[in-house]
Order: sequence, then structure tokens, then C-alpha cells
Amino acid sequence: MYGSRRKDLLGLLDGSRKEPADDTKKSKWAMKNAKVVTWLPSSVTPEISKGLRSFHYASKYGLT
Repeated sequence: MYGSRRKDLLGLLDGSRKEPADDTKKSKWAMKNAKVVTWLPSSVTPEISKGLRSFHYASKYGLT
């Protein structure tokens, strides 16, 4: 189960999981996106983190 969750979040980073148009799915997507946007800057050095703070979408981190 952990692997599928990780893969689901990875899709936000590489851009393969786009923001859905359906409002019911958009809420779940937004929560997962927020998780990644919060987690990634706190997982890297402070110098790198400063450059990541302005992004609101995980896919904008450019990890593709």
C-alpha cells in the first residue's frame, strides 16, 4: 500500500497527475498536492528550500 501512495504523490511531482476538472476529485488532489508542496522544501537544504517556497503546485518544482 505504501508504494502505491508514494507513486500517487510522485505523479504530482512529475506532472503525470494533473489537477482534475471534477470538483469532487479536485479536493483530494489539492490535499495531496499540499502535502508534497509542504514536504519537499522541508526535506532539502535551506539554500534549496528558499527557491522552492514560491511554488503552489508540486509539478512546478521541475523534477521531470
